[in-house]
Amino acid sequence: MLNEYQKQVVRVAVGKALDKGAEIRKLSQGMKVPEDEIRAVLGDGKAPAPASRIPMPPLPPEPDPKAAPGSKPRGSRTNWTPEMVDRLTELHNQGMGPMAIADEMGLRVRPVALKLGRLKKQPPYASPKDRPDPEPAKPTPVTPPPVHPYAKFLKPREVDMAKELLGLMSHFETVYSAKPVLLQAAPTAGWATCSFEVGGRRYFVSLRERRKSDETSDA
Repeated sequence: MLNEYQKQVVRVAVGKALDKGAEIRKLSQGMKVPEDEIRAVLGDGKAPAPASRIPMPPLPPEPDPKAAPGSKPRGSRTNWTPEMVDRLTELHNQGMGPMAIADEMGLRVRPVALKLGRLKKQPPYASPKDRPDPEPAKPTPVTPPPVHPYAKFLKPREVDMAKELLGLMSHFETVYSAKPVLLQAAPTAGWATCSFEVGGRRYFVSLRERRKSDETSDA
């Protein structure tokens, strides 16, 4: 007598077998039961689970024989292009109704009627070729920074020539591994000079204040 587990094994094995008779004889010999008992398990109303099937895609709806030639199937959405809107507006301005326009453009009546209703609620429609060119954007005015009310009374800062040359020498020392040689400055005379060496060559940098006496001598 087969138990429930053995019955389940019989159903699955015979359901997957190509030669069911040979599989029944094999199970009968392995489980040491008559073939009739194996067949009784298969015929007790609990057939093996059928093999899984790939679902077939639904068939497209049959065309409506009453639909006008060239019309779109029911449920499809109309994508209105600017050219189609221009044609719709032109036909509507000629006095044609939604049914006549739909027949002329090969569309359904409902989308045409809905589009006309939306256009009536919008501002007067203008074709792209009739629309004026957009005006160029005006440049944003630049606001100058605010000037301190006492700026004209403030004395401008004087240039510390020795300090600036020292910073310049430090820059060349960092970037070019320059070796400082000389730094001289005469603030009262209005000049400063420095020198440094790079790769065996000596370089000089001088700053000199231009005074009114120099302008007189040049003249």
